[in-house]
Amino acid sequence: AEYVLRLEQAQDAAELPEASGDAIAKEFEQFLRRRRETD
Repeated sequence: AEYVLRLEQAQDAAELPEASGDAIAKEFEQFLRRRRETD
């Protein structure tokens, strides 16, 4: 559920002109890192 929420937030952020693929990738990498830490 959190994963889907983050994807939706990233999509919302992508609508902003200052959003970039790098920023979205960075956020996704942080999500994966946090997910691994909680396992």
